[in-house]
Amino acid sequence: ELPADMTRGGKAFLHAYKFLMARYSVELDVKRHADAQVLTAVIEEAWLTATVSEAGSSLSRILLVLRNTQRQFLRITLPDRRAAGEAGAKKADLWSAMVNGEAVKPAVDAENTVLIPLLKAAPDSDSGAVLYVELVFLEEVAVMGKTGKLALAFSRFDLPVQRMFLTTYLPNNYDYGQFEGDLKEVQQHAKPFPTVRKPASGGRPPRPTRAPFRRGQQSNVLLQNNDSDDSVSLGSSIEEERRRSLTQVQSNFMLQEEIEEPVEAAESALDRGVVPVAISAMQEGTAFCFERLLVQNEAYSIAVPYTKRNVVVRNTSNLAKCAIM
Repeated sequence: ELPADMTRGGKAFLHAYKFLMARYSVELDVKRHADAQVLTAVIEEAWLTATVSEAGSSLSRILLVLRNTQRQFLRITLPDRRAAGEAGAKKADLWSAMVNGEAVKPAVDAENTVLIPLLKAAPDSDSGAVLYVELVFLEEVAVMGKTGKLALAFSRFDLPVQRMFLTTYLPNNYDYGQFEGDLKEVQQHAKPFPTVRKPASGGRPPRPTRAPFRRGQQSNVLLQNNDSDDSVSLGSSIEEERRRSLTQVQSNFMLQEEIEEPVEAAESALDRGVVPVAISAMQEGTAFCFERLLVQNEAYSIAVPYTKRNVVVRNTSNLAKCAIM
């Protein structure tokens, strides 16, 4: 029985009242419920790779498959041996950061947490659009001796992770025991490694290219003037033509300098490392696979005992002689 202008547009009403008397009054008690907090971003898959050397270094790569609608940054806490009180330990060195296959410039806050800028889904687009975040960094680990226990800690994220996959590459000349820690060792991962889909367009524009131009060098591009009054008649003297050509070359030289300065400034800004280069983490050694479900911004690590294999001393008399360049 509601008027048409009130029901038009698919409006939903909780209650409707009808009064048959001229005088009426309504008392309503309105309660506003608190909005429930929901996730605006989630990491569906986290792929971690760590290549460890016996000299005490670990090159790690992180590939995150996530969805985002509101988050501006993703916070990643890199492993830090200094937090464990180890003397002389250094913080991890960040080498590369990429989003959807394009290099980005990360930031670091006061707590030494890495902030990766994220892309937001458009309001009218599919919220299921997938983002690929990649990170490559180098960290210190304990130097491996003849026997001991190797402990590895991994990065934390400020978003929940549905599934985490870890692959460690350890030196081949060691025998390893049973792994301990927060992740379950598996023979192989349940899913294949994802392929990063680069966007069809976007990213940084190519750097401007130009021929080298030095002071005192004549430009090979001459200004053209189509005015008939400036044309050289057949009867002009050689001296007049020479002066006109010299004036034209000087004008070209001044124009080239005006163009050269902003181009050099742009190239200098690019050379200062504003955006990092894309780096692929090497994978060499004995591979071990681990998995875990539902990780909630918590620290996780693994440890394994090891024993170095006996080294066979070779006879050096029959070795090939390498040429010295």
